[in-house]
Amino acid sequence: MASENPFAKYAQPEPNPFAKYADQPAPERAGGDVPRGGFAQGAGNLLAGAVRGAGSIGATLLAPLDIAGDALAGRGLSLQSNQQRRADMDAALGGMGAETDSWMYQGGKIGGEILGTAGAGGVLGNVAARLGASAPLVQALTSSGFSAGGRTGLAGMATRAAGGALTGGVTAAAVNPEDAATGAALGAALPIALQGAGKAAGALGRGVRNMRAPADAKAAARIADFAGMRPADLADALVQPGPSLIPGYRPTVPQIMQNDNISQLQRTLKTAGTNAIGEAERAQQAQLRAALERVAPIDLSVQDAAQRAGGAIDDYAKSAYKVAGKKVSAAFDAIDPFNESAVMLPIDEMMAARGKYLGAGTFGDGSKAAQAIATAQDVGTQALPAVKAIPQSAGRVQTLEQAVRSQGGIRPGEYLGREITELGRKQSKTTGLVSKVGRDVEAMADVMYDRGFIPDNDPATLLDMLRNGGGRNSYANDAMEAGFQRMADDAAGDLPGAEVVRQAVPFSTVQNLRSSMGEAAQQAKLAGSNKEAAALRGMVESIDNSLQRVAGGGAQPGEYFAPDMVSGYQNARALHRAKKLQFETGPQMGMFRQAGDGQQVIQGAEIPGKFFSSARSQADDVKAFKRLIGNRADLADELKRYAVTEAASTSNASGDLTSKYIKWMEARSGAARELFSDSEMATLREVGNAVEKSLKAENLGRVSGSDTAQKLAALNNMGLLDNKAVSLLANRVPIVGQFTGPMLSGLRDTAIQSQNKQLAGLLADPEALAAALRKNTPGDAGLLRLLRPAGRGLLGAAPVISAQ
Repeated sequence: MASENPFAKYAQPEPNPFAKYADQPAPERAGGDVPRGGFAQGAGNLLAGAVRGAGSIGATLLAPLDIAGDALAGRGLSLQSNQQRRADMDAALGGMGAETDSWMYQGGKIGGEILGTAGAGGVLGNVAARLGASAPLVQALTSSGFSAGGRTGLAGMATRAAGGALTGGVTAAAVNPEDAATGAALGAALPIALQGAGKAAGALGRGVRNMRAPADAKAAARIADFAGMRPADLADALVQPGPSLIPGYRPTVPQIMQNDNISQLQRTLKTAGTNAIGEAERAQQAQLRAALERVAPIDLSVQDAAQRAGGAIDDYAKSAYKVAGKKVSAAFDAIDPFNESAVMLPIDEMMAARGKYLGAGTFGDGSKAAQAIATAQDVGTQALPAVKAIPQSAGRVQTLEQAVRSQGGIRPGEYLGREITELGRKQSKTTGLVSKVGRDVEAMADVMYDRGFIPDNDPATLLDMLRNGGGRNSYANDAMEAGFQRMADDAAGDLPGAEVVRQAVPFSTVQNLRSSMGEAAQQAKLAGSNKEAAALRGMVESIDNSLQRVAGGGAQPGEYFAPDMVSGYQNARALHRAKKLQFETGPQMGMFRQAGDGQQVIQGAEIPGKFFSSARSQADDVKAFKRLIGNRADLADELKRYAVTEAASTSNASGDLTSKYIKWMEARSGAARELFSDSEMATLREVGNAVEKSLKAENLGRVSGSDTAQKLAALNNMGLLDNKAVSLLANRVPIVGQFTGPMLSGLRDTAIQSQNKQLAGLLADPEALAAALRKNTPGDAGLLRLLRPAGRGLLGAAPVISAQ
C-alpha cells in the first residue's frame, strides 16, 4: 500500500480561515490614513506590520518546502503556495484587528523587513573574505557598495556596483525571492547615484563657500583643488610633528607635501616673478648654515680650517711624543740601574730570521741585517784561544842579562841615568843592556821581579844585580817552571783548540741592540728594502721572546733577571706599547717619520684630511685620532671645525647647500659617527633631510603637456576677465575698444599678479595655508557627512522596498 503523500494537503487548498473577512467592508477612516481607533489603533497597525515584516523573512525560509509542495501537486515549479502563505499572514493579522491596508501597517512591515536584513552585507563580506576575495570587494559587500576599499575611477565604480548588486539581490531575496533581480539592479545603481549626489553636493557647497570666503581662504581652496585633496585633509597634512632640530627652520608647503602638482605650481609662481617662496628658501639656507655653525664654527675656507687644525694637532703631537719617549726610556733604564742583569742574546734565532728573508735566491746587500748579527756576536760571545804547548826554547835556562836584552834593554834617563851610563861604559860584555829604544828602568824592574829574577821591583836592586856581571849568574823561576810544564804538556797528549762561546750581557746592552735594529728596520722600509726590513723585525722579535723567557722564569745558566727587574721590564714594555699605539698606529705615524727629503711624511694642513676623510678606513682613522689626542677636547673641536667647514663648502656660488652636501654626508658617514656626538649627528642629518626635501620639491612633476599643465591653466583662469566674448566685445567695439581692450588686459594682469602673490605667500607659509584652509565652511563636507549614513540606509532599504 502506497504511503500517504505528506504534501497531499497542498493538492486541494483548504478553505481560507480568513475568508469570512474577505467580503467585509474596510474599516472607516477619518482623516485619511488615521484609523478610527485613533493613536492606539495606529500603534497596533505599526506593531502588526513589524510582525508581518518578520514573517516575510520566515516565509522566504519556507519557500523551498512550498515549491516542492507545488511541484508534487502538479503545479510545476512555482511560488503559488508561498504567496498564499504570505496572504494568509495578512488575513490573520487583519482578523486580529490590524488594518493591513493602512500606511502604518505597511510602514511597520517594511521596517521589520529592513531590520531583518540589515546584516546581509556584513555576512556576505565575511563569507567573501573567507573565500579569499579581494579587500576592495569585501569592503564593497560590507558597505552595500558605498565603499570601494580605496579603488577609484572605473575600477572603483565597478567594485561599488558589484558589491551593491550582490548585497541588494540577497537582501531583496530574503524578503521575497521573486524580487532578487530587482534588488540587485537597485543595489548596483544606487551607490554610483549617491556618489554623484555627493559630488554635486560638494560642488554646491564649494560654490556657496567661495561666495562668502575671504581671499586667502579662496586661494587656499584653489591650492587644495589643484593638489587633488580636500581642504581639511591638506590642512592636517601640513601639521609638522614636534620641534625641529634646526631652530627657526620652517619648511615650505611643497617641501612638506612632496606633491607633483604643488611642485609644478611652485616653479610656475617663481617663473612668474613672485618672491615669497624664494625669500622663504633663502631664510631656510641661513637657518641651515646657522645649524652647522652650532655644531662647529665655519672658517672662511677649508684650507684655513685645515691649516688651523693641522698646526694645533702637530704642535701637541710632537711635544707629547717626546714626553712619551722619555717615559719609556726612563722605564727601561730603571730595569737594571747597576748592570746586574745578565741575558744571553738569541744569536741563532737572529740568524734564522735573516736566513728566512735574505737566504738563497735573494739579492741586495742586506748590510743592516749582517751588521746586526755581527754586533750581537761581538758583544754576546767570547773566543777562547787554543791551548799551546810551551816551545822547547822556553825550557832552556835564561839569565838576567839575557832577559833584560830580550825586553829591549834599559833606556837611559834622569833616574839613575849615571849608574846606567857607567854600566854601559865600564863593564864588558854588556851589549844590549842599555838602549835608547828600550824600557825605562822602573818598567824593566817590574818585569824582572814578576819573572822571578830579582827579589823586589826596586830599580836599584835590578841595577845592582847587573853590575860586575852579576846578571849572568841569576836565573828566573818561570824558566824553570816552563821547563817542567813542557814535560807535563807532552805527557797530556793533544791540547784543546780555539773555541767561541756565548756570554751573558747586561740588559742595557740587549736594549741598545734591540732599538738599533728597530731603527734599521724602519730605515730599510723607507728605502724600499722590504725583505731586509722584515728580517730585522724578525730579529727584534727573537730578542723580545728571549727577554720574555727570562722574565717568565726561564733563565739559563749564567743569566740573571731579578723579580723587580721583571716587573720593571713589564712596565716598560706596557709604556712602549702604549706609545706605539698612541703615536705610531694610524695616520699619525706619518707625523713622526721622515720622507726622503728629510721632512715629515705628513705635516701642517695635510694632517686633518688624513684623520677625517672618505677613505675606507675612515672610522678607524678617527679612532686613531682620539687615541692620539687623549682627553684634549680642544683638538677634537678643531677637527670638527675642519669637518663642518668642509661640509659648508659644498654650497653653490649663492651659498645654498646642494646635493653635494648629501653626497658629503654619505661619503663620510663612518668618520662623522666617530667624531661627532649623537646630538651633533642628528643636526647634521636634519640639515641633509632639509636639503633633500628642498631638491625633491623643486624637481617633482617636471612633465610638459601633462594633466598638471592643464590644471595650471585652469588655476590662472580669471573668470569674466578671461571670457572670450567679453574680450571680443572689449577689443572690437568701435572707438571705445581702443580704451576697453588695454583696460581689460591691465585688469587681468593685475588680477593674476595679485593671485600669484597670494598663492606664493601661502605656499611659502604652511601655517598660514592651514589656517586659510580651515576658514572654509564645511558646506560640502557637512552635507556629505549627512549623506553617507543616509546613503548606506538607502542602499540597505532600497532592495527591501523593491520587494513590495
